[in-house]
Amino acid sequence: MKRVVIIGAGGHARVIADALSYSNEYLLAGFFDDSIAVGEVVFGDAKVLGTVEDFTSKRIQPDACIIGIGDNTIRRKLVNETIGVTWATVIHPKSIIATNAVVGQGAVVLAGAVINSNSEIGRHSIINSNVVVDHDCKVGEFSHLAIGTLLGSNSVISDSVKTHIGQVIPVFSTI
Repeated sequence: MKRVVIIGAGGHARVIADALSYSNEYLLAGFFDDSIAVGEVVFGDAKVLGTVEDFTSKRIQPDACIIGIGDNTIRRKLVNETIGVTWATVIHPKSIIATNAVVGQGAVVLAGAVINSNSEIGRHSIINSNVVVDHDCKVGEFSHLAIGTLLGSNSVISDSVKTHIGQVIPVFSTI
């Protein structure tokens, strides 16, 4: 199994850690965070290994990384600062993803999410719990579809968009 670290150690990071706990591909090695003390246990027995700077300066090099921070701008900044990193894609096993859907590198798909036929999820985007992305949709990079978002068929979400909880985006919409 590949050792993966999560950048961030707050609520979203713990949800990602839970999704990783079901993985046969990744083993959670720990977290990097600026506001929680090094050595503090965050999820299971996984601890904070260092600060975000410790990670970006490559003092510690895991097999793969995922960003556990919900803010689109911060995720983009971290990706731009960490050239050469292998980004994990985390998909909760209780999500449903069509066989011909594409989920980009570094993206997170959480429990209860549905991504239907011919849809594309951009790099480092978050498809939160109980989101439905209907067929033939495109979600841009670094976007965050909040809990319960419903995305109608043939819709396009631009890069860095954040929806509201339960937002309904009608068929053929572009935002």
